[in-house]
Amino acid sequence: MPDRDLDPSATRLAKIMAQRGLCSRREAERLILAGMVEVDGRVVNTTSEPVPPRARVEIVGQGRRWLDTKITVLMHKPAGIVSTMPEGDQVPAWQLLTKDRLHDPAGRTEHQTVERVLAKPWLLSVAGRLDKDSRGLLVMTTDGRLVKGITGGTSISKQYRVTVDQPVTRRLLERLNGPRQLDGKPLLPMRVEGAVGGTQLTFTLREGRKHQIRRVCQEDGLRVLDLLRDRIGEWGLGDLPEGQWCIVPSVLKPERPEPEPEPEDVEPAATPAKRGGKPARPARTAAKTSAPGKPAAAKPKPEAPAKAAKPAKARVGFIKRKA
Repeated sequence: MPDRDLDPSATRLAKIMAQRGLCSRREAERLILAGMVEVDGRVVNTTSEPVPPRARVEIVGQGRRWLDTKITVLMHKPAGIVSTMPEGDQVPAWQLLTKDRLHDPAGRTEHQTVERVLAKPWLLSVAGRLDKDSRGLLVMTTDGRLVKGITGGTSISKQYRVTVDQPVTRRLLERLNGPRQLDGKPLLPMRVEGAVGGTQLTFTLREGRKHQIRRVCQEDGLRVLDLLRDRIGEWGLGDLPEGQWCIVPSVLKPERPEPEPEPEDVEPAATPAKRGGKPARPARTAAKTSAPGKPAAAKPKPEAPAKAAKPAKARVGFIKRKA
């Protein structure tokens, strides 16, 4: 295996596996340490070894079966619990994954799956963190692609119920639904609803900047008293009690396809003018030039602005709501 000093383009194997979509970086590290990854036909069992970017990487042995067996947990996180990375005496969410906190009133959850969660609960990755002071729906999974879909994409919406310290006004709703920026970067449009005169707001987001809701409220002179996330895509809190968890299938369908990047407009180059001749004319763009015998492509009409999508109905796996 070439040394990093000899091959500057070499990088860590786990990063390459994540970039190629084989699995998440955390999953890759576990597979590497278990000896389930080969690079150019050789087993690599250390996460620090650099790998050339064009190396042939394969998951071998039980690695593929392990990846295909995903576990996803929904938790109703209480305030005061941190999602990940605890400091000092803070309690991380995975410590609530105990047998007595399992919510399974119908007794339909497979015993073997529950035992896998209880054996090593810290191996589940959080898909969409909630800060310590926030509460509500938290997704924890061994599916790296699910994590990426929830945290890195825009096709899955998240809904939050927020209590603020001042009455809601029409002007406030207009500002919250209008164009916004955080840290100098534009935010994707938010859908914010609430009764004028009340103190309850419902935010529907398709991205999750750090403390986004609290920060945009602060910019408008509001203080958030309570923040509850009650839906991620088609998964909702339903009747899941606070501090408890349940197991659901590791499938979350996108509510809409990812938007394709729009092509950049290119200024047409000017045709050089002849000496003593007329001024130069702009060159015809490729869109206006057609092959012989074929009509030129028609200029596309501007698309009407898309209507805001209605939030999906919340549900929690196979849990039925109480009457």
